[in-house]
Amino acid sequence: MTSIETNHPAASSAGAATDSPEATAAAVRGRLAGLFTPSGLVLSILVLMGIVWVFHRWFSVQHFQSSNNVEDWGHSYVIPLISGFLVWRRRQELLASRFTVFWPAVAPFMLGIVCYVFFLVGLPNHMLQGASLLLTIGSAALLLTGPEAFRWLFLPIAFLAFGITISEKIMLEVTFPLQLLAAQG
Repeated sequence: MTSIETNHPAASSAGAATDSPEATAAAVRGRLAGLFTPSGLVLSILVLMGIVWVFHRWFSVQHFQSSNNVEDWGHSYVIPLISGFLVWRRRQELLASRFTVFWPAVAPFMLGIVCYVFFLVGLPNHMLQGASLLLTIGSAALLLTGPEAFRWLFLPIAFLAFGITISEKIMLEVTFPLQLLAAQG
């Protein structure tokens, strides 16, 4: 694990008391939006743009399915807002976390992209493409923030799974027996 110019008290040199509230406040002020250093912010924006570019087809198909079946999948538009709220609710913990680059997260990041391509070309399945997107987003967050900050991001990222359209076959296998049970009363 290496630090990417975190400006965090633990990363500073000079033998002064680095655990003081003043040192922590100074470190947070040194980061843009309290989270990233300038270079970390640029890297995060580039990774985000890359994810949007790679997964643009999934976003288009999801929008099409959600807008044409609002009664079933209209909630998909609200899920990212709820996830954002969950992150905002933990903003103080995020600000207090030390952001580091966590290189082991590159493997699941690349796996998510490879799985997406497989489920796009080899075995087309929109639901598993969405799962690949979640794996990639989670891995990118872990890569860019490190394990200390990622523990506050895990639940909001996992919550995004509720915005993925479930495959029709799975939906029928689950809902048909439930409909029979409901009809029997």
